[in-house]
Amino acid sequence: MERAINDATLNKAGDIYQYLIALKDCFDLNDGDVLQIEVNGDVSVINKNGGVFQKEVKHHLGKKTLSDRNIDFWKTLANWYEDYDRVKSFSDFILSTTAGNESSSFSNWNNMNKVEKLELIIEIGREIKPREKTFREQYNRIFNDTYDKQRLLHILDKFTIQFAQTSIAGISREFTKYLLPISEEHRDGYIYALLGGILKKVAEYPHKWEVTKKEFEELCITEALARGI
Repeated sequence: MERAINDATLNKAGDIYQYLIALKDCFDLNDGDVLQIEVNGDVSVINKNGGVFQKEVKHHLGKKTLSDRNIDFWKTLANWYEDYDRVKSFSDFILSTTAGNESSSFSNWNNMNKVEKLELIIEIGREIKPREKTFREQYNRIFNDTYDKQRLLHILDKFTIQFAQTSIAGISREFTKYLLPISEEHRDGYIYALLGGILKKVAEYPHKWEVTKKEFEELCITEALARGI
């Protein structure tokens, strides 16, 4: 059966994937950390010292490479650049994507310094192509009459890409190291119970998707006891 014209299943799969990545990050929280979903971006962690990381999560079904004009990369960078005053305190900016880096201009990105990264993205935009409206709109959000080189360098210095991340089809395996005491047959149910516990927090005042390490540990215990595992 063909998909309906208003079928949003694939988009929603991307949303669920983002929430699962946030859940996985909860297991690595330190004392004093607060994980946020859709507050400063897709997923972020803050503490009393400021921002630990700001992560944008991009999911694709099937094999995909992060091309030099990929909208995920350019929109992410442009958003951070425009929102600089709010996000500048973060220690790390992360683009987490299921796309690979085979034959990509960004394949060596994480080994480049900030100046090399700047030179690369300028070079990518140097050529004007006939069909580039989507890319050029994002490029021009950065490189325009108000372009601030030092602001961009500050972001690029902290900007890394996590390539070829596990897609939603296999994401449960990413939780294995955290859930070894729980039998494999119960893990998926437990994972999604934890996810529901976090997401329902938006219904409570102050209506934000936020969770502390202590809250998450309490949720883990509650759900484990409820399932007798």
